[in-house]
Amino acid sequence: MANAISNIEKQFFFQKKAFTVFGILLLASLFISIASQQYYIAALPVVILLGFLAIVDFRKIFYLLIIFIPLSTEYVFPNGFGLDLPTEPLMLILMGIFFLFNIRHGKELKSDFFKHPLSLLLLLHVAWIFITAVTS
Repeated sequence: MANAISNIEKQFFFQKKAFTVFGILLLASLFISIASQQYYIAALPVVILLGFLAIVDFRKIFYLLIIFIPLSTEYVFPNGFGLDLPTEPLMLILMGIFFLFNIRHGKELKSDFFKHPLSLLLLLHVAWIFITAVTS
């Protein structure tokens, strides 16, 4: 019983410490971004939090993508390049996580996953995109 209480106290202490460190990082990045007038520095804690979520449980990033799809807006850069924010960067992050996950756990995945009709259609679609991009 005492061991269980000790574990709960350790978890609470870790959560409290992590929350404090994240709060200090958030405030520091806000102060630095305001002082230097480079406002992209304020996004640093969000990037760190997304990186932590990608390592711990990337399903939450997928849920975040689903939530942001109706809220996304297109941002057009000065050279004419357009990007839907924040969904397209989240899709790229999830794609990278998927490739890293397959490299790490490729043999543990069932081969039925790639034999499913939807997976085959997606692979065919990606192959067609590749062919048309190369020939254009």
